[in-house]
Amino acid sequence: MLELLRDKLPFAVDDNFLSEAVQDCLLLYLHEADLYYLQPDGQQVALATAETFTPSSSFYNRYNPPQVELKTKIKNRYPFNGIHRQLTVDLLKLADICQRYASERKLFLLVDEQIPGNTVIRFNLMPAEQWQISCLNIASNSHCLYFECDLARQSKLHIDCLSLTTLHSLKVLKESLPATAAVSGSLRAEQGFVIYADLAKDAVFTSTSCNFKASSLNDAVIHLNDEGAEAEAYAAMFVNNKDSQSTHLEIRHHAPHTTSFMLCNGVIQAASTGEFVGRGYIDKAAHGTNCRQESRFLTLDRTAKAKTYPLLIIDEYDVVAGHATSVGQLNPEALYYMQSRGLTADLAKKLMTRGFLIPVVDHFRQPFLQKLGVRLLEWQTDFTADSDADLTEEELAQLENLAHSDSQHRITGNEDRILTSKDTN
Repeated sequence: MLELLRDKLPFAVDDNFLSEAVQDCLLLYLHEADLYYLQPDGQQVALATAETFTPSSSFYNRYNPPQVELKTKIKNRYPFNGIHRQLTVDLLKLADICQRYASERKLFLLVDEQIPGNTVIRFNLMPAEQWQISCLNIASNSHCLYFECDLARQSKLHIDCLSLTTLHSLKVLKESLPATAAVSGSLRAEQGFVIYADLAKDAVFTSTSCNFKASSLNDAVIHLNDEGAEAEAYAAMFVNNKDSQSTHLEIRHHAPHTTSFMLCNGVIQAASTGEFVGRGYIDKAAHGTNCRQESRFLTLDRTAKAKTYPLLIIDEYDVVAGHATSVGQLNPEALYYMQSRGLTADLAKKLMTRGFLIPVVDHFRQPFLQKLGVRLLEWQTDFTADSDADLTEEELAQLENLAHSDSQHRITGNEDRILTSKDTN
């Protein structure tokens, strides 16, 4: 496993760095259609085999929020084309294995490039059960990982998602599909993590998703179904070299005295696009709810484009709800101050970029993913394109026009308001 990971990293690492990946956690390996766990001697033991299924419209409806709140062209983010597989992780069996090796209930899931199409992984937690799941995606093909989580009373679950993958062209994507696969107009060369969670009374769910290298989408849909449920969702993106990334976070409060928080930070440059849509729903009778969301984007040059849509849909009075959003460039006074202390303009820009995203990386519970995320961010900010130099004269002319209109999206008066049920019907 370590050799496989070493081959995928874009920078050199020593054995001590890699060995941290298998410390204090149970290592899982998703290869093709099979899920294994690795014993200390490196032997693979089969845990489950995924079953192929054909998704119905109802499968995707749970991930596709209504489009009526947004005046955008965001439609039909799903389905992804390709093979769909599903498997349920036996947490009781994994708990026995953790006890055998005197390990905490921490899972490290490695997804390799042999995974076919899109895979649904289900986790069902028992009452008062606690698990920490860290997922590292090193696959090269275009696909999506769905995590479906059912949290019983007083259970706790934390999911970390980090991607090392690069985006293949649409041509490569089509070649990877079976000959019998129907290629529709919605086919997209993307990868992503999609999380769906149902929380019972006093359950706690946290997710952190970061992608600093590949074009992707990272989504989470979380339902707080009973009193005392809590949810937090964090996301970070660094988008460069004409790529695009999109993050949708949606938390629905169905019961009173529930709490939620979502945060998305992004840095955009080099003719790239970053987008964040945050939805907070508070149903009727969900009094005492606290729902907060934040989103902040940095555009490092005139070719970058960032969009952020904070939304609150509230049908109850006795609640606390709010959002904060910003899209802007690096503070010139801060850059000047750092240069006055002997740093070059380029180094000052890189340090400020890293400092903008590292607070989200720090939410990783797995120390290895924390360090790997920081290393990836450092590598990505060092290995970036000169935006203007990489663009043709025609592209520069087009972007010059955009620079005065919508290179930095600002929330309009119609969008920056609390929506009621009358608006969504």
